[in-house]
Amino acid sequence: MRFAGAVIGLGLLVACGASESTTVAADGEAAAQGAVVTTAASSDPVPATVPTANPITSMIGRALAVYDASQADGSVGAKAPVASGLDLITGNEVEIAVDGRPMVIGFYAHWCPHCQAEVAALTTWLETQSLPTGIDFKAVSTFMDEDRDNFSPDKWLSREGWEHPIISDTDAFEVAEIFGVPSIPFYIFVNADGTVAARSGGNLEPAALAANMNELLAAQP
Repeated sequence: MRFAGAVIGLGLLVACGASESTTVAADGEAAAQGAVVTTAASSDPVPATVPTANPITSMIGRALAVYDASQADGSVGAKAPVASGLDLITGNEVEIAVDGRPMVIGFYAHWCPHCQAEVAALTTWLETQSLPTGIDFKAVSTFMDEDRDNFSPDKWLSREGWEHPIISDTDAFEVAEIFGVPSIPFYIFVNADGTVAARSGGNLEPAALAANMNELLAAQP
């Protein structure tokens, strides 16, 4: 399946790196321009792991390949894994899985300037607009680090007025790993049958996110 609106093309190629072989300038000009600085591989993960307030209670399914925007996504058509945990805002149980209708999953990190801009833009946009009905939007707070900017994620999201289900990744960032997330922000579009329709790295303007949700809805049998 390929979106007419080109999900991957709509994502601005700015993102915060998340792999062990990359570091990201959290402050300064490089971060403002969305620059990702590649370094030699390190034995220490970047960012460092810290305990999470709401760890994932379960993950089920086969891991997706790490997303690579330079080539066709081989995970399209594969069954998306399932993760479940406690909502960072409400404390309620949340399952990151389809429930009879398509779903979009967003991955964000509290310290990432592009994630901060993405969340702020979306919550502001939703004050006067709305996302399409008939589709679920859920999120994962990942790559947490109490020594970096804007910690903790729950306080950040509460300040922004976030109202969508969002769970915390594990200490070892296993949710990001099982979904093949290489950087954030990151989006996964999932069909109602639970298969991956598309994945997209980088910022999406709220209107573009809504447009791609509509295309996902239209593509359902």
